[in-house]
Amino acid sequence: MGIEEAFDIEIPDGCYFEDFVALKGRDNIGEEMNKKMAALAEANQLDGVFVADFDDDTKLGKGKDKRDTLSNLIAVFQNEDLDFSKNRAADDDLIGDAYEYLMKNFATESGKSKGQFYTPAEVSRVMAKVIGLNRAKNGKRTTIYDPTCGSGSLLLRAMCETPEGATVYGQEKDNATVGLAKMNMILHNVKDYNLTLGDTLAKPISIYENKFDIILSNPPFRTKWDSSSISNEDKRFNGLSTLPPNDKADYAFILHSLYTLNENGVAAIVVSPGILNRGHEEKLIREYLVKKNLIDTIILLPNNLFYGTSINVCIMTLRKKKEDNNILFVDATSEYIKNNKRNELSNNNINNILTLVKERKTFNGKSYLASANEIINNSYNLAITSYVKTSRALPLVSSEEISESLESITAQKQELLNELNNHTKNIDFFIKNSLKSNNKVIPLNNIAYSIRTGLNPRDYFNLIDDGPYYYITPKEIMDQTIVTTFQTKKVDVNAKKRINGYSHFEVGDVLFSLSGNEIKTA
Repeated sequence: MGIEEAFDIEIPDGCYFEDFVALKGRDNIGEEMNKKMAALAEANQLDGVFVADFDDDTKLGKGKDKRDTLSNLIAVFQNEDLDFSKNRAADDDLIGDAYEYLMKNFATESGKSKGQFYTPAEVSRVMAKVIGLNRAKNGKRTTIYDPTCGSGSLLLRAMCETPEGATVYGQEKDNATVGLAKMNMILHNVKDYNLTLGDTLAKPISIYENKFDIILSNPPFRTKWDSSSISNEDKRFNGLSTLPPNDKADYAFILHSLYTLNENGVAAIVVSPGILNRGHEEKLIREYLVKKNLIDTIILLPNNLFYGTSINVCIMTLRKKKEDNNILFVDATSEYIKNNKRNELSNNNINNILTLVKERKTFNGKSYLASANEIINNSYNLAITSYVKTSRALPLVSSEEISESLESITAQKQELLNELNNHTKNIDFFIKNSLKSNNKVIPLNNIAYSIRTGLNPRDYFNLIDDGPYYYITPKEIMDQTIVTTFQTKKVDVNAKKRINGYSHFEVGDVLFSLSGNEIKTA
């Protein structure tokens, strides 16, 4: 059986293996090999895949050295032991699996620079099984899409989980990576595929609106995008009060996926934990998704599963038509086995995760089924640790996780400061206007036993003791600055010499009264 029969690949005249064999010993062997590889790439739309230069004197030498090296290379592939065609069983795919193995190891060795195009096989399995691809019964009419398809590994896993096959679609903006994906499809004998080169966010394919049954995607985290290029006619962002921030396109990919799902569609998307509780635009988008009842499940996976990042990642599943108004949170951080420097999901780990998703209920320390009202009352915070409480030792966190957490905390702090600033302005306006007439002087000891400067919202139950305490003053609220700690002293209002030290009190100042069992402090 020839390669063109085993795989859906076009071989131009003069580019069969015997034509390469005929080049052995020729002086222009390198030049001719380049021509044949270019013709193969052009015939199969694999531009950027075959990047080797067989006529490179710096790597292969000159004259006889180059001729002998390339002739010996061709001779290696003449070895009958490398004829995989006679080893193909019904469910065996040695060439495809070999190619997948090489990409996996390429991702491992390349780290962050190339790990983004490959999703680990066990994570792909979880994603495919969580959304029930094994129940797809429409054969090629089942449509599966990956808007950031990379090497196509997620699409291939989806095909493996679909019992009657499907038609797969993908879009990828990197030319060489699209070529890798096409080669991956060819070597896995997948014929019903449509892979497109292009920027998913900047140049979406209009015919993909409401098209797909299934979406599996592992988009890049915190990548930049140009929201200013989005027109008012772009339906992907209809109904939103804001667009995702320019320096974080995570939710832009999620909203794009929702736009391309059909009315019964379901998506599983790999996301960074940071998007679950960051503020500003992303909080408003979470509010939109929760109110529209589009988020079904969020699974927190173990750290160090992915090539190129050691942080924990999440799988977020979205459904256009849900059976309830809840979101299931699953903490799967303990579901892994060690394999050298990386963590992996065993079959048992995967089954444990799938059981929690299928049961869709609260299990102490494992999962939590939260109502929409709970999430609303929690300010649309979707962080798994806000719902699933665990007593086990916390794993070590990476610098990337710490950076994302600090960024989220900083954004939340700024939101609170802005709110306090607005409230303070309102109070100031009210007091100044209300004190224009009927001012009344009241002795301080008529309303308080003791005073402290500052406003202490955290430790007021311990005010019977002297500081240090955390505190915020109105001036700091107005200036948007925070003093972290300050040694405060309790002052008896009847101690005239000491109380005179607080002569900075003015008409219009507000005293906050903090009551305890034995003391009142203003």
